[in-house]
Amino acid sequence: MADVKTHFEEVPIELAQKAAEKEAAQPRKPEWVEIAEAVCEEKDSTKLLDLVSELNKVLDERERKPQRERMGKITGASDSASDVAS
Repeated sequence: MADVKTHFEEVPIELAQKAAEKEAAQPRKPEWVEIAEAVCEEKDSTKLLDLVSELNKVLDERERKPQRERMGKITGASDSASDVAS
């Protein structure tokens, strides 16, 4: 079988498809994990500070999201409880 090439004539299309399927099958790390790994490897203090700030922002957002969802459920539950009491 002849090698099927992309229009760039660099990579056989089958190889590119297999790589894409393999990448899609692997679970993606959460954003905060990727940033934390970058923090561990960073040597430049300015970049490190930027990464830590970004990590704090992402973790704060992650922490607030479940709180907002819980608050919506609590608010919805208290509204219906007040309707029942009336």
